[in-house]
Amino acid sequence: RIVAVADVTMTAAGSPAESTLLILGEFSAFIMQGEPPLSTDTDTQTYLTGATISRIQYPTGCSSAETIVRTPSGLMWASYDDVWAFDFGSLPKRVGTKIRPALLETPPDQRWQWHAVYEPVTGSYRLALITGAQDKSATINPCAAQYWLDLRNGTPQSANDARWYGPMEYKMASLANTVPSLLGTYMMRTEERPGRPTRVFALHVAKHPSSADDRSVVLV
Repeated sequence: RIVAVADVTMTAAGSPAESTLLILGEFSAFIMQGEPPLSTDTDTQTYLTGATISRIQYPTGCSSAETIVRTPSGLMWASYDDVWAFDFGSLPKRVGTKIRPALLETPPDQRWQWHAVYEPVTGSYRLALITGAQDKSATINPCAAQYWLDLRNGTPQSANDARWYGPMEYKMASLANTVPSLLGTYMMRTEERPGRPTRVFALHVAKHPSSADDRSVVLV
């Protein structure tokens, strides 16, 4: 099944723009190049005549579309056993081998809950995972552990060069006094509007004692 698609720039800055479509399955990936003759053309055969679809010949799949993040170093995402980086003019490469044991702790049917964000102040790709120790009995669970990849010096050239930090636990500060065990996030987003301070927001669903609403959005 197709997990996600993303456009990838294949040329360096200052060169004529050329992009491809990256198609990510759960255990495989394809690169699609070319365009249909007309934007209104609905004939499949005509479209495929001008398009090329190539399969990447190693298992660089994606476990959750929410782990796909565009960083200054290129596109990054997580598969069931690694984290991948895709720079312009190259093929995806492994950069998450060091945290493979943490990736494999999540049951296969719950990997879709992983999520990530790029935090520009520290220059890090922050990946939130479900840990082996946490309760996984609910249908939807928070990701209690975070692993941060340092991208201040650009994309690691190999998995051995990747500098990962973690595991780290995020505790909801606004609820720490009333629900001490409340850990993890359901989603993260970076503030990207012009003129706004750079911040990362996280979502955790919880019943706050002073509110009838069971949703709480807090700053990471």
